[in-house]
Amino acid sequence: MKEYIWKSICLNELNFDDMKEHVICESDSIFYTPTTIPEQCITTALNCVMEELNGTVRHECTDKQGYINRTLDFLNTIITKRKTGHALIDSTECDCHKWPQTPLAMFLNETRTLLQLHCTEVKRDLQRLHQGTSQEA
Repeated sequence: MKEYIWKSICLNELNFDDMKEHVICESDSIFYTPTTIPEQCITTALNCVMEELNGTVRHECTDKQGYINRTLDFLNTIITKRKTGHALIDSTECDCHKWPQTPLAMFLNETRTLLQLHCTEVKRDLQRLHQGTSQEA
């Protein structure tokens, strides 16, 4: 069951290329962009991305096709599942206001990288769980 969840969340990657093409932002719009995120900050970083999308991106960009809402729903699902065992961390190391500010395309590229980091961690956790189950049998 957990492997199915991993595949449905991690392999069902959002289409950021379409989002880059169809979400139109003001020419001077910049967004706090997740770069070089420590593993212990992944949940917090995903939450920061969600807040940036729901705040600045929604305010400064036009999204006639609903990409922002779909992405928010997707991130909310991931964050809800991560909170069990991967809590939000309130530390300066995880402070998203220290991230560089970049245009939407770079923000989306780095968000994709963050999601890949999340998926790598989930896959590793599932492998450990599977190894523990195999050894008990």
